[in-house]
Amino acid sequence: MVGDGHDAGKRGNLAPHAEPRPRGPAQEPREASEPAGGSGPLRIAAVGDLHCRRLAPDA
Repeated sequence: MVGDGHDAGKRGNLAPHAEPRPRGPAQEPREASEPAGGSGPLRIAAVGDLHCRRLAPDA
């Protein structure tokens, strides 16, 4: 981990194991907490879609 510059920057912001998808789980509860009933699930679905597209080229 000492040689990983990627981890060094995200260490203070989020857990090191959440590196591949730190924004997904962090935004999901926030979106669900909003009073917008229809926007909540729709936004979460969009976030999940983005992660799927990001992981596709890596995989």
